[in-house]
Amino acid sequence: MPRARVYKLFHTYDKEDLKIYFKTTMEDEFLIKLIKIWQLKLANYAQEYDWDSEDMMQLLETFGCARVTEDSGFKSYYEANTYLIWEYANTWYSEEECNDPQFNNPEADKILLRVLEENREWHKEYWEKWEQIEKERRQKGEAI
Repeated sequence: MPRARVYKLFHTYDKEDLKIYFKTTMEDEFLIKLIKIWQLKLANYAQEYDWDSEDMMQLLETFGCARVTEDSGFKSYYEANTYLIWEYANTWYSEEECNDPQFNNPEADKILLRVLEENREWHKEYWEKWEQIEKERRQKGEAI
């Protein structure tokens, strides 16, 4: 069994250092793929939507990652920067890969649904404007 490693989870543009640390035995490549797949799932609903660090941590916990506190005794950590994971060019996965059972579970789906609703509320003004534009196009008989 691989040795557990500690990661600090954050986004480059987090407003504050949330000090979210977790321990996992996942290989780096698997962890990056897991995070990116869930970023893609959210972005498939709307490109403007994003996971905040706390929501992503809750999702990772459904895959067995264990949150640890800064004073729990670890001497070093690896960074899990969700901004860099999203921007990294070589991490675009197929629909088949995104649906692989090892990257999915019902508890994670519940978190995704909650995050979708939170993002929809956060971007409500954008959606209302978009829905109005689409309504006007349909009334004019324009193709969407």
